[in-house]
Amino acid sequence: MTQELYHPMRWFNWLNLRPFAQFRHTAYSKGAQQQAPQFRQAGGGGIELNTRLFRVFPIETNWLGLNIHKLRHIITPAVTYSYQGKPTIDSAQLRGSTLEKSNTVRPSIEQKFQTKRLVDGEWQKVDLARFITEIRYDLEGADGVGGEWNDLTMDLEAVPYDWLRVESDATIDPHIGKMTAFNADLVFRPNVGGLTTSAISAGEYSGKDNQYNELPWVLGLGWRYTRNTSSQLTMSTEFDLGPKWRIGYYHALDVKRFVTETSPTDSRVVKKIYDFADQQFRIRRDFHEWTAELIYGIERQEGETLLLLFRLKAFPDMPFEFQKGYHQPKAGRNFPKQ
Repeated sequence: MTQELYHPMRWFNWLNLRPFAQFRHTAYSKGAQQQAPQFRQAGGGGIELNTRLFRVFPIETNWLGLNIHKLRHIITPAVTYSYQGKPTIDSAQLRGSTLEKSNTVRPSIEQKFQTKRLVDGEWQKVDLARFITEIRYDLEGADGVGGEWNDLTMDLEAVPYDWLRVESDATIDPHIGKMTAFNADLVFRPNVGGLTTSAISAGEYSGKDNQYNELPWVLGLGWRYTRNTSSQLTMSTEFDLGPKWRIGYYHALDVKRFVTETSPTDSRVVKKIYDFADQQFRIRRDFHEWTAELIYGIERQEGETLLLLFRLKAFPDMPFEFQKGYHQPKAGRNFPKQ
């Protein structure tokens, strides 16, 4: 549980400030070594500063069917200082915890492009693209050592057409000057008509008998790259089967992957191509006030899992779940015989 207290302010009619304080309380059923319940607290705070600059370009064009009527360019430079105090329990003593003491400054620049389109006889604002660049500077790390730049991240979201969404992000290590990770996704969806791309992205679509404000179908194609580790293709889709049922499928294929294979006497790094990564099948049933979802997954590292989720529509982010894993891979099973 995280509680935050903040007070937004505006100075000189152009500078936005947001000082904040945070308190986190997390309960664990057991620790990494201890079987008894563990309770961790941590406090922190900081301040955000930003301003906004914009210019409107008198561009009227339908080049490539983009339907642009004036182009608005908004630039939002920002700086965030944040301090995270040392948690009451070290993360090494807890399962799945990465919270550590930190003292950081994050400068960033957000650029947004907007236009206007005629929808149902009225001109409406439409977001075409958003590009965010951010880098983190560590003033003090968990071990008391700091004073260095961390990864530079870039995030792009573009919606050139109602039926297409483009998402991409990249990470660059400033110490070696090379890209360490890159992801790109193309998301295809139906043109629901009468809604701007901004409204669709915000989840304002409400189809017939659709309690989740979901589009009737969606198809995604993706590419994942991690330097010296893997290059991966992904495909995912979801669509309705009538007013009460919805099914989905996800598949990932490693085009190239570097792995360390071990045996009792040896270990080595090998490259694998066109190797299976994971699959997931899901089906959901709507029961008016709540939903039930069955998910069957096959992962290279974890084996096969079966997950059953029950969600109350009033609290969709708090599901009840039951999970079972079986046919888990054995260590070293892929090591070739000599």
